[in-house]
Amino acid sequence: MKRILVTGWCLPGDAKDGASYFVEKLARYYKSLGHHVEVFTLAKPEKLAFLGTPTPWKMYQQEHDGINYNIFCRPWGLLYTNPKNPLQSVRDERTERMWRELLNKNGGWDTIHFNDINPLSLIEIAKEAGVHVRYSFHNFFLLFPIEHLFSYSKYKENPYQDLTLYDHTGASAVEQYKALGTLGTISEAEEREIERQFDERLQYGRYLLREVIDEVLGAAPPYTVFVREVFECAFPHVIQTDFALTSPNGSLLDKTLIKTFENKLRVAKHSCEKFTQKYQRGGKKIFGVYSNVTVYKGHHLIIHELNQLADLAGEFEVRFYGHTDYDKGYVAFLQQLIDSSDFLKQHVRLMGGYQREALHAITEDTIASIGCSATSIGSAGGIYESLLEGNLPLFVEDYTMKRGLRLMDEHTNPSDLRTRRLTFDFNKSGDLARKLRLIITEEEDLLEWFDKSIQMYITGGTVEPDFKSVWQC
Repeated sequence: MKRILVTGWCLPGDAKDGASYFVEKLARYYKSLGHHVEVFTLAKPEKLAFLGTPTPWKMYQQEHDGINYNIFCRPWGLLYTNPKNPLQSVRDERTERMWRELLNKNGGWDTIHFNDINPLSLIEIAKEAGVHVRYSFHNFFLLFPIEHLFSYSKYKENPYQDLTLYDHTGASAVEQYKALGTLGTISEAEEREIERQFDERLQYGRYLLREVIDEVLGAAPPYTVFVREVFECAFPHVIQTDFALTSPNGSLLDKTLIKTFENKLRVAKHSCEKFTQKYQRGGKKIFGVYSNVTVYKGHHLIIHELNQLADLAGEFEVRFYGHTDYDKGYVAFLQQLIDSSDFLKQHVRLMGGYQREALHAITEDTIASIGCSATSIGSAGGIYESLLEGNLPLFVEDYTMKRGLRLMDEHTNPSDLRTRRLTFDFNKSGDLARKLRLIITEEEDLLEWFDKSIQMYITGGTVEPDFKSVWQC
């Protein structure tokens, strides 16, 4: 039995967003292998109301589902970056002091699995203590603090364009924070110093990936490609796993491979039956979007495209279901877009927040789900989960897919390529509207496309030959 500390955003029994759901699932997975597992997270006082009146700079412990949660309360949370002091997210003396104490708790740890953390120095301190360090990409915070590489300057200039930030330097970070309005009035000398600190922060993240972290587990292809091609950081020891597709209780390893595929086939059969029932029911096509409602997810791009479907009035509806992150300012902007025309008011609905356990119910009427990501990193939200509830997925053509097609174009005639996913490109005006039209009017064989999606679910996961030893530490 090993002692394993899973580190990232997760509070015991809290409403789950993608990051917290992953951390909790990861902890249960390690526990199912017989290890002693605990969770560590950082949280602002306002996130810890369930503890009464928490005191900043104090460690709290809570048990949930047989796993102990170590929660360090401090004035700012897990992924906070002070735009005027970028290195505060690299090193913080009080947090580091607490971390060193936790590293020695009850004899120390054999493995620490980081998902997201701040300050970044906690990773290096763990390695210096002789702990085996793992890391899972959930976003790019380790390298750059602007969430999901979203360009706020592009958004303010014209929200209906490619909003991905491809230039990652101290100067580009300052540009984005200026667009956000968080820097205020600063002198030229202060601006140059902030740029210098951001460049140092980026180099520190590259150093951690290249030289400190022992393994990068479950790195999804879009993250791997972006890190290598855009951040120019060819980190070693990347292990692709199908962890994201394993059962919530983390029981993959106590089954044979045949049992695993039998379970996938059972789920696929349920999904196919639900989709067939909806398809045969006919009537208005209802699309679902399941994602945090924030500016970098691209909901406004979807609404903008719907204006091209005015000739299909009454034949479809798009429902936006938020998750735990529901940006009020962005929601107000979306509502303004919807209210701009009677057509949109009749065909778009903002449904408020939802929790994962409600996905079964809210997908009863929806026949397809639309991927959502303004930065073309990948389809956000519950698009994979909704597939298993009988929703045909319409994926964003993400950075990885575009790179793959570009490489194939060099060696393959495009007419020989056969995609296995129904996709659209946010950066090609009208592309999403065209794909929605195909679904609404059934100009494509929807049953065939759904069959392809299910095939991807059954066979698309990457399984390491030595998968069992990877997770046994």
